[in-house]
Amino acid sequence: MMDATRPGPYHGRPRPWISTGKMPVLRGNDPTMKTDPFCMPCILNQCLRAARMVSDDSLYIKIALQEVAAYLADAPLEMNPTMVGTEAHRIIRRAMGHPDPFKKAKQKDNQKALLMLGPLRERMETSDDPLLEALRIAVAGNVMDFGAATAPDSEALLLKTLEKPFPMENYQAFLDEIKKISNILFLADNAGR
Repeated sequence: MMDATRPGPYHGRPRPWISTGKMPVLRGNDPTMKTDPFCMPCILNQCLRAARMVSDDSLYIKIALQEVAAYLADAPLEMNPTMVGTEAHRIIRRAMGHPDPFKKAKQKDNQKALLMLGPLRERMETSDDPLLEALRIAVAGNVMDFGAATAPDSEALLLKTLEKPFPMENYQAFLDEIKKISNILFLADNAGR
């Protein structure tokens, strides 16, 4: 069990999931989530992985990481960690002289995604609830993130995620809401997912 008083993004305030058993949905501009010193090594490690994707020159990578570390040393703890991570990635891209260190990995994942499209479409179309299955597939695709973890085997990760229980507490309210509208705008943030 997590210690609700341990320093972290909630700075000693009780974490909402301790009592409810459910993790909160945190968005990039969530004012309750603050950067914690524990975030810094993870962000720096993400930048290291990004740098290694475009160069194997240790000195060049070290100099780029020093720029990121200098930024992290001054990053306000009141800032959301997603925003801190975004700026750190901007710095590493600029310092490495590469606009998209994950480009090759994303291209590879796009190819895998195209191969998976047929079976996933069939899974959705043959489901008792195609919309729910489409949502499950979208969520499973969204867990793949090159910045957040070591580059996973995307197909295995997607299939493993699809086997997990899906939170249903808001599904009926979602269905009720979409009956009232004629268009849905999808905002996608990951290539190949």
